Amino acid sequence: MTVLFIFVALVFLCFPKQLMELFLRSGHEHFDMRILIFGKAFFLIAVVMNYADSIRYILTGTYRGMHDSKKPMHIGVLCLCVISVSLSFILGKLIHDGAVGVRLGLAVGIVCAAVYMIYDFFYGKLSNKLRSA
Repeated sequence: MTVLFIFVALVFLCFPKQLMELFLRSGHEHFDMRILIFGKAFFLIAVVMNYADSIRYILTGTYRGMHDSKKPMHIGVLCLCVISVSLSFILGKLIHDGAVGVRLGLAVGIVCAAVYMIYDFFYGKLSNKLRSA
């Protein structure tokens, strides 16, 4: 997964204009530098968010395979609903960051969920069960 995301990150960060031109023509009157700057910001956030989300999905599957589906659900509700929604509102509306702030708030919530799941997997009760088995 990490090797795949290194490739995805290189494509997103090295060729943002070409990727945006798949949807917008660069000769179009609305395609200017502001769109390119926003696109680069969105691609950078997307790389971090998708990598953290893939780690979260893998660990969620691991927990489900060990017959513990409550833990990923509680982490998801806490991080994705509480942290992401409130932080997206604060960054997007109150601080006036707009769409980038909303996306950044969502990314922070997903990264928090992934970090908490990694910590809980390696140092929580489940790791003690695995060590004693």
